[in-house]
Amino acid sequence: MQEKYIQERNIGGTIKSVVAIICGIGIVVFLIAGIALISQGFSAVGWIVMLAGILSMAVGALFLYGFGELVEKTSENNAALLRMEKELAVLKALERQKHGQTSGGETVQADAKKNSGPKAQAEKVSPKAPSGKAEERASGAPQADTASFVPGRVSFDEASMRAMEAMESATEIYDYCSEILDGGDENVRELLKILNSTASAERLYGKAPKDALLAIRNYVKHGNRVFAVDRSDSLLTCPVCGKQMMSSRNRCLSCGALLRS
Repeated sequence: MQEKYIQERNIGGTIKSVVAIICGIGIVVFLIAGIALISQGFSAVGWIVMLAGILSMAVGALFLYGFGELVEKTSENNAALLRMEKELAVLKALERQKHGQTSGGETVQADAKKNSGPKAQAEKVSPKAPSGKAEERASGAPQADTASFVPGRVSFDEASMRAMEAMESATEIYDYCSEILDGGDENVRELLKILNSTASAERLYGKAPKDALLAIRNYVKHGNRVFAVDRSDSLLTCPVCGKQMMSSRNRCLSCGALLRS
């Protein structure tokens, strides 16, 4: 796998180098052949061989060198697009997280005002009839899992995993995780970035709840951690299993560990 990536990365430069070498050798060969024919008395043939050979080698090398340049520039553009896509996904996650915090603060203030009013005080004093949910809880009947934020929560229980397995898109899973997990934890923030990137991708390629669930299972499998890696080179090394892969990956191809910069 490592050799494949290295070949893809250097193929444009390799083509240009090989073309330059072949062109140089071909020109030298035709030059020697033409001089040899001229020295033996075949002047006309010698000049034709020399000029036609050198010209054909130069024209062929020009086209092949241009093809190598095109491949090289295409690889550079693809790398630049990948970097832009990662940066855009991170910015969207930060913006959504900031918006969620702002909305949460406004909701808390509104609830505080509502609870401090005279109507709320009267409701606190007057007894209420037991609701259907209370009767259901008292009777021991099972209740549906609901998203509830728990300070310091960084993982998932069986109920939350079942709830996510029933969801139909990565966007639903991302919104659910944003509600129940503590965004102040570094590993949770990185997991939410990966889930947000998956949710963004499904707008182009269709719903992908399985990809989001796979990321969450790998997160839990490796101790609720997203591992930091060095992306300065074109290849990165998984800190868990040592597998090497493209630096744009956010999940190890071998062990499934989630990766962050």
